[in-house]
This record gives sequence, C-alpha cells and structure tokens, in this order.
Amino acid sequence: MLPPFLLPSDSASATELPTVLCWDRAARFTTSVVHRSHCDKGPGRNPSFSVENKWQILVMMTLYFGSLFVSPFFIVRHQLLKK
Repeated sequence: MLPPFLLPSDSASATELPTVLCWDRAARFTTSVVHRSHCDKGPGRNPSFSVENKWQILVMMTLYFGSLFVSPFFIVRHQLLKK
C-alpha cells in the first residue's frame, strides 16, 4: 500500500500518475526480491565475517576501533612534523 502522499489525488495531472505507478511497481519488486531471498535466518548468519571464534573477533574489533581512535593523533603528529 502506498503512503498517502504518493496516492494520486483528484487533481492529479497526467504527468503525476505514471510516477505513482512507478513507485508502486518498485515497491512490489523489492518486496518480491526480499521474499525470494535464500539467506539463513538468525543472529550471526548475515555478517561478512565469522563470529565463531571470539578471540579472532576481539582482535579484529580492537584493530578496527583502535585504528579509528588513533588516526587523528597521527594526523596531528604528521601536520606538526611537516616543514
């Protein structure tokens, strides 16, 4: 079902109606694509990395968040050492 702002009104011109129909087709298409997807359901099934080894996850998350934390300090150091 379309939201009220996408429904054609009584004063809708001929150019507005195809846009509404296009949105309707797009909504039906995405719904059918999601419905036909064959992915495993449940927690830990969708990420692109393995969640089986908790120590590997700990190291990877430490490296990821550590690099995000330390990068501004390296940028400032680089700017201060520049001639």
